[in-house]
Amino acid sequence: MGNLWFEGAATALCWGGFLYKWVILIAIFMTWVNADPYNPLVLRLQALTHPFWEFCYRHLPVSIRHLNAYVSLLVVMFLQIVLPATLLSIGGWLLGSTEMEAVLLQGLGHLLQGVSFILQSLFMFMIL
Repeated sequence: MGNLWFEGAATALCWGGFLYKWVILIAIFMTWVNADPYNPLVLRLQALTHPFWEFCYRHLPVSIRHLNAYVSLLVVMFLQIVLPATLLSIGGWLLGSTEMEAVLLQGLGHLLQGVSFILQSLFMFMIL
């Protein structure tokens, strides 16, 4: 029963990250066109994305602050990779099916996977 809870929470995190990633992408595309700033869809996208973009803007070095939307997308993609898998690993440990050493190694593996994906995305961005 507990395993179903962890699987459901991990699935919800994965889908939430997936949906928010697309919201960010659509908001980025909307900045490329001359969208009506009073359109309800544009206002909703701004309400969903701009607080996170401003958070990234405040915490980035001055030289790359203009990339805050792209950085926010990378953060969401990193969290979409790391959080659900780590939650499943911790759930396995809490339910007794996995040892703590294995959970730590899996967590390190999830972090490495997330970092490698971000590096791959950055390299592709630099190539383009």
